[in-house]
Amino acid sequence: MMSQYAYTCPLRITARFVGGAAVIAAALLTAACSQPVEEAPGTVPADVETQRQEESTDIGDVTALNIAGLETLLAGAENKVLVINFWATWCVPCVAEMPYLAAFYQQHDRDDVVFLALSLDSPGDIDDTVTPFMHEHNIPFPAYVLTDRDIEAISKTIGQEIYGVLPTTIVYDRRGAVRKVWEGAITLDDLNGEVTPLL
Repeated sequence: MMSQYAYTCPLRITARFVGGAAVIAAALLTAACSQPVEEAPGTVPADVETQRQEESTDIGDVTALNIAGLETLLAGAENKVLVINFWATWCVPCVAEMPYLAAFYQQHDRDDVVFLALSLDSPGDIDDTVTPFMHEHNIPFPAYVLTDRDIEAISKTIGQEIYGVLPTTIVYDRRGAVRKVWEGAITLDDLNGEVTPLL
């Protein structure tokens, strides 16, 4: 299964880069991310992708989000199953799992499951990179580009310590308790296996 692969993108989201250093850092992170430790996940099964394409109607919006905004979104998820996914457009395993996340989003009622896709792309790249990515990959859920990059503050806000690995996916039950944390790409079966018993 894809979730068994040590296939992740290391990222230190506390770092603040200035000028040319940001370009160098981004290049290093992309290079590290593109090389799987064991083996790359396979392609999305045709039936999953076909069903997702048939169900998809709209492309999700992309919005910049600070910690206060994240707190508001979390408050709106009260008494619902919550799934948070940290990702970035330059992260190869993040891109690989996107069709599964999109299929999961389309399969579940928003009254039961809240799905938050929190992007670690630069807020300055929303129009030129993130929004085109959403259209290119036909992503139905909204994406939120984090403007606050303090990993401790983010961990405190979501009630779960994270370590800057992308992708990271966290499942919470209706009481807000963390039920599962994945570091690395996951599949639709992974998500449904954890979420369905919580509904």
